[in-house]
Amino acid sequence: MNNFAKLTLLAALTAGLLSTSVSAQDANSSRQGRPPINPPVFKVNRVPPAAVKHVGNGAYINSGVYGTTILAATYTPIDAAITVTCPGLTGTCLLQADQWIQTGLGTTTFNEFAICLYVDGVNTGNCWYNGSTPSDTSFVIGTTSSGKTITHGNHVVQSIVYSNNGAFMSYYNFTYKIFKP
Repeated sequence: MNNFAKLTLLAALTAGLLSTSVSAQDANSSRQGRPPINPPVFKVNRVPPAAVKHVGNGAYINSGVYGTTILAATYTPIDAAITVTCPGLTGTCLLQADQWIQTGLGTTTFNEFAICLYVDGVNTGNCWYNGSTPSDTSFVIGTTSSGKTITHGNHVVQSIVYSNNGAFMSYYNFTYKIFKP
């Protein structure tokens, strides 16, 4: 028997054994109807805070193409500032911001960028690095979602982007939603 025939026979036998083993294992697993191990039991010592139901009071969507390069180490407004309203004469609302932006055409390494949420001209503390602009001139999308409690009345909201080495900013979509507890 030549080497090719031996290899072919060995491959056929191996494939047959594997398919028998897998089908037997699958039959046992599905017949049992339970997980392969017993999941642990957790003892909860503290009661988590109750969730609060919020009612939607508006969604504001800013999207488009920025289409230019932002300067290195500079906080740059991307969308037009908009005014959102928390209804009522008292109380608060939850402002939820879902933000994404496409960045690319980079040629430097370690070019991290951040998408920041500003309310009334002040950073809300939700300004963390979201990703790194690729150095091979390809594109990537960075995204973040954050919430901020705001008082009743009007507030100016805007998305600001920061890049360590500067980067081309392209498509973006920033959605701001207002919820009343």
